[in-house]
Formats: sequence, structure tokens, C-alpha cells
Amino acid sequence: EKVNKYGGKCGGSLGMWESSGWISDCDPYGWFQWYCRFYQGRRCSDDQRQITRWTKSAGIKGRFRSQLCNKILAAQTTSDDASISPVIRQTLLHWGLEVTPTVLECHENRVKN
Repeated sequence: EKVNKYGGKCGGSLGMWESSGWISDCDPYGWFQWYCRFYQGRRCSDDQRQITRWTKSAGIKGRFRSQLCNKILAAQTTSDDASISPVIRQTLLHWGLEVTPTVLECHENRVKN
């Protein structure tokens, strides 16, 4: 919690991830390690699973991205208002996404149409 930008508890512990079998042998430090290696050109058997996880969480129609954008719009505030869902914001940071005015505008245009 102390190292999280928004100060809230977010996600499970390493022990929980290990005991659940969610840590891949090719990337024992998780999604961020996978992403860095994928970006550098490495391909592995875990690629599709990780891409699907990101898409469902932080992608254009991702649940956390959509939830946060909807809450910001409902509160009629700006994308940088940290009082709106700090835990969801931290979750999205873990997925490499920070909701910016552009992200919020994209979401607003998508849900209007």
C-alpha cells in the first residue's frame, strides 16, 4: 500500500499468486515482466493469455477501464481526480494504463455512439 501511487490495497500477495498457480515459469515476476519481454520481441506460449487478460481489464472495453471512466463521467469531474476510485486507478496502473483526458474522451465517445 505504501508504494502504490494511490495508497490503497490492490491485488493479491506474491504468495497468493504462487499458491493459485498464476505465476508462469517463463515470467515469474508476472505481467510486467511478460510485457517487457514481449515488447522486446520475445514470444512464448503465455502470450495469448496475457494479451487476453490485459484486453479484458484495461483494453478499450476493459472492465476496470470502463468502470473508472464511467465513475469519472458520473461525478462530472476530470480524469486526474484521484478521489474517484483510487483502487481501480491503482489496478489500471498495474496494467500499464493511466486514465488521461484522451482515454476519458475516447471512452465517452464510444459509449455515446
